[in-house]
Amino acid sequence: MASIDPDFMVERKSIRRRLFLWRIFSFILLLAIVSIFFAKEKNFQNTYNSHIASIEIKGLITGNKETVNLLRKIRESNNVSAVIMYIDSPGGTTVGAEILYDELRKLGKEKPLVAVMNTMATSGGYIAALGADYIVARGNTVTGSIGVLLQWVRIDEGLKKLGIEVNTVKSGELKAEPDFIGPASIETIQVTQSLIDDSYEWFVTLVSERRKMNIKKARNISDGRVYSGRQALNNGLIDIVGGEEEAINWLVNIKGMSKELNVVEWDAHLDKDIKIIPRFASKVFSLFGIELKNYSIFQNTITEEGLDGLLSLWNPVN
Repeated sequence: MASIDPDFMVERKSIRRRLFLWRIFSFILLLAIVSIFFAKEKNFQNTYNSHIASIEIKGLITGNKETVNLLRKIRESNNVSAVIMYIDSPGGTTVGAEILYDELRKLGKEKPLVAVMNTMATSGGYIAALGADYIVARGNTVTGSIGVLLQWVRIDEGLKKLGIEVNTVKSGELKAEPDFIGPASIETIQVTQSLIDDSYEWFVTLVSERRKMNIKKARNISDGRVYSGRQALNNGLIDIVGGEEEAINWLVNIKGMSKELNVVEWDAHLDKDIKIIPRFASKVFSLFGIELKNYSIFQNTITEEGLDGLLSLWNPVN
């Protein structure tokens, strides 16, 4: 009978041991994925129960498709009885705010919609609040900044110092104006101001109509300044100082919602919950002495959206 090589036996046992550990890891990872999926499904879809949906409008407002699609899903859901929108935003592009406002009004026409403004809801953030039928803010919430902004920089002096000359041929004097390689002409300033004024009138009209305020008063308080929540209340820009409790009270007492309805968070970014998986996987691998130095295959690439065009923005740098 041939003898079995001891080294072979050791290697065989090592392979079995590694295979066993990989099976354990795969099972644990599968449990984690399934748990996250069902937890998210229970919270996000809430298929079987009526509820109050809560959504967050945070950061720069650009009218991104994820938020628009989320609002449409909420509007189409038979299980959403009302919506609480939490806003914490300095604003963003004027077009982005317009897109968001239009979607919020579509939603508000079908379901009671209340806005709760947190740390900041200025410019485009306040436009989002105008999409609601009732606005709540903390006493120290920074809000207002009703206005429109267009900025550009000039680099012609810097280019001269570098010995760089820029030549331009265009079809008309106002094509691509204002630009950053020379002084703006009187005609350019006039045309640009007309553009700003038109968007500003749109913003002020929203304030007047949505806050049931005469246009003269709306213009007087829409000079670009910011207000605290208390000042905003005195100026008619919000309905009450408070938070979620006041929002729910309005839904119950004015809109007839049941006190028993749960508030369920709806999230446009399902993938952010999945980000727990690479961290979990890294921890499990480390138990086996394996270090995952790069698990970018699990992760999404995050890119910042550019802010082109007119801005309804205040204090973009936190």
